[in-house]
Amino acid sequence: MLMKFGDIQSAESIFNLIKNKDNYTYGVMMKGYAENKKFDKILDLYEQMNLKPDHIIYIIVLNACVQDSHDRAKHIGKTILQQIPNICPDKNVLLTSGLNMLMNIGDVSAAERLFRAIRKRDVIAYGAIMHGYRINDQPLKCFESFVELKQDNLVPDEIIFNILFGACSEIGILSKCKSYYNQMPSHFQSQQRIQNALIHMWVSDINFNY
Repeated sequence: MLMKFGDIQSAESIFNLIKNKDNYTYGVMMKGYAENKKFDKILDLYEQMNLKPDHIIYIIVLNACVQDSHDRAKHIGKTILQQIPNICPDKNVLLTSGLNMLMNIGDVSAAERLFRAIRKRDVIAYGAIMHGYRINDQPLKCFESFVELKQDNLVPDEIIFNILFGACSEIGILSKCKSYYNQMPSHFQSQQRIQNALIHMWVSDINFNY
C-alpha cells in the first residue's frame, strides 16, 4: 500500500523489520520498486537475497534489467538466463522476459536464439521479438516474424499490428501497409495506439488509401 503512494522509505522500513523474509516478501517489495520506477533498487535487493529466488522473482528482475542499461543489469540478466533451464514454472514467461532484455542491450543474435528455444511460442513472444527488431533498426525482420506467427496459427493482437505499422513507417513499402491494414480486425481501428501508429505512417510520406 505504501509503495502505491510513493512512500518508499516507509515501505523499506517495514520490510527491514521482517526477520524471516520469503520470496513473496521480496516479490512484493520488488513490485513496489517497479511501480515507482526504482529498477536499480530491484537489482540491489536481488543481490541481497539470502534464499533461492523463485520464477516470479526472476521475471521481475529480468524486467528490471530491461529498464536498466548499466553493465550490472546486463551481467545479472545474462546470469539469470543461464539458469533458466533449471527453472520449470512459467519457463516461457522467463524466456520472453530474457528476450526483451537481450534486445534492449542490442544482442539481437542471442535474443533470436532464445526465441527459438521457446517451444510453444505465443503472441507475447512474437511481440517481444518484433519489438526488438524495431528498436534495433531491423524492420524487415518484423515482417518475417509476422509470417511465422501466422504459420503458427496465432491471431495477431493490437500490439502486433502496432509494431507492423511502425515498421512500415520506417521503410515506406505501400503494398505491405495496405496488406496489414486489410488484415487487421475492424475493432482495432478505434484503439488509440493503432490510430497513432497509422497517423505516423501516413505522415511518413506514405499515400495510404482505405
